[in-house]
Amino acid sequence: MTLEGRNTNGQFSKGNTGGGRLGTGVDKTALNILKANSAGITKKAVEMALEGDTGMIKLCLDKLLPQSSLIQQQLQEQILALEEAAHNDSK
Repeated sequence: MTLEGRNTNGQFSKGNTGGGRLGTGVDKTALNILKANSAGITKKAVEMALEGDTGMIKLCLDKLLPQSSLIQQQLQEQILALEEAAHNDSK
């Protein structure tokens, strides 16, 4: 007995594409939800960044400034310093 896409030894036949990608329906649904809510998500991310959420600050800056820019590097250093200070204060 041979399975579809396999040879008599049970190995995949040459040129077998492996079929369709799993989860494509879920991916499309998630993408549609994100598209429909992108303005609200963006607004919330910016609000959280302005409230001092360092993770959101990083996310916003990573999307707005090129990684190689001097401003990006300086801001990353400042964020790390703030995180260290917050961590030391909590001890």
